[in-house]
Amino acid sequence: MPDDASNDWLDVAKTRAQGIRTALAGIGVFVACLLVTIFSQSRQYEADLKAEAKAVCFVNDPTLEAGQTGDAGAPKCSFEAAADWGILQAAYEEFPVQQIDAELTPWNQFAMESTLVATFTEGIDPNKFAGNPDPRAKFFWLLEQASLKTPVKKGSTNEISHFYKDLKGFDANARSIEWAVNAKIPFENLDRDKVIALANAFTFNLDAGDGVGEYAAKELANAKFTAELNSLRPTVLNSQGHPIMEENFVQTLVTGASLDQFTTLRQQLTVYDLAKFDHVDDADMTSKLLPFLANTPFTSLATERNEYTRLINERMSILKGESAITLPFLNLSVNLSDFAYLSSILNLAFLGWIFWEARQMDDAVDRYLTFADSKRARLEAALLGLPRTGRWNLLSTAGFALVVTMPALLGSFVLFAPVWFLKGAIFRSNSLLYLFLPLVVFAMSLALVTYVQKSNRGVLDVLRNPRAGVAPTPQRDVAVSKVQKSGDDAAANGPEGSH
Repeated sequence: MPDDASNDWLDVAKTRAQGIRTALAGIGVFVACLLVTIFSQSRQYEADLKAEAKAVCFVNDPTLEAGQTGDAGAPKCSFEAAADWGILQAAYEEFPVQQIDAELTPWNQFAMESTLVATFTEGIDPNKFAGNPDPRAKFFWLLEQASLKTPVKKGSTNEISHFYKDLKGFDANARSIEWAVNAKIPFENLDRDKVIALANAFTFNLDAGDGVGEYAAKELANAKFTAELNSLRPTVLNSQGHPIMEENFVQTLVTGASLDQFTTLRQQLTVYDLAKFDHVDDADMTSKLLPFLANTPFTSLATERNEYTRLINERMSILKGESAITLPFLNLSVNLSDFAYLSSILNLAFLGWIFWEARQMDDAVDRYLTFADSKRARLEAALLGLPRTGRWNLLSTAGFALVVTMPALLGSFVLFAPVWFLKGAIFRSNSLLYLFLPLVVFAMSLALVTYVQKSNRGVLDVLRNPRAGVAPTPQRDVAVSKVQKSGDDAAANGPEGSH
């Protein structure tokens, strides 16, 4: 029967070895939490960078933008945001509502009517609608009869409709901005549709086709045509006996024929302030700003600018370790830099616990070896998983020590992040203090791993005694003498006297 005292000491050795393994597992779990935290912060940082790349294009403060785009990794806008927003804001604040109304209304009505007239007079058989009682047919017959003396030249319909289509788009944008101006909505609070409408209205320019359409419309509304139309108008009646065509229809054509060349919003604003609106890079606005607005969802400029500020602060907070995190299982909120200090403190606590357990384990193993029934296999099972001396002694020892030091190393990485990633962050000599603690922890870990390896080597390399009755070997005498240094009373009284 094995000696109960020897089993007691073996149980103590097992318990202490398990304590060491638990502490090492605790370090592993803590390192995993640190890595998850750092990874999640990194993912948040990258997400903020992507969001900031959009939001930065809404910033119109050149000083702020220049300062922020200098940071490492900070995005830059694809266009001159400060300049373009300044131009659009000035255009909105100086939007000539009365002038636009006075010009746009008659031009829009004339373009619409001349397009209608050209559509039903160019290349259509004048007898097609003759005798048809339908009011619309009477209306179209009247147009055709009036155009017999001055036929519409071929291609006029396409030319006039081209101008009318562009003018109609400008009219929709201008009316939208006019509504916002009259409602006194601040520029920063304009929604996405209003901003796009303003940008489209400001960048609108008459192209060559628009000029041709203007001329074709005026040529269509010539004096002979309008006079003939006005003379025939009272003769074509509806079922109630009233003229099928209202008098203002003819008057619109007469007025349109005398209109000056259409003036765009940009042209009108240039008259007010050349310094703001002259020499504007239309190519840059149309090729960069307008596509950006069309492809970027946003609520308002003010919202996006506030979001840009928030993203900047959050990104800088992550880099500086000021970002708050919640510790798993504890539901405790701390910032990342405090978490870094905490990791080093806990690392020291783990090392102290392991060192105490290793001392107790080494003592229990030595006491177990004093008994004749001690077995190598039982000790190997008890100490399984603890650091041992491998083939590469120095490398394995350093590797184990590095793993044990990982919480302190990751904490130092967090503390050094501003120095590494923030442009303009000044490296100060006292920053080297961040390296002092992990160096101390590594030195302690190296000593601890060396101690555990030495203890395991001294235990597991001892040759076992043969069965009871055989004289002890010199190696066994060494083990016994190692225990006797703690007092002869321990060997005499057994585990009870040594606890």
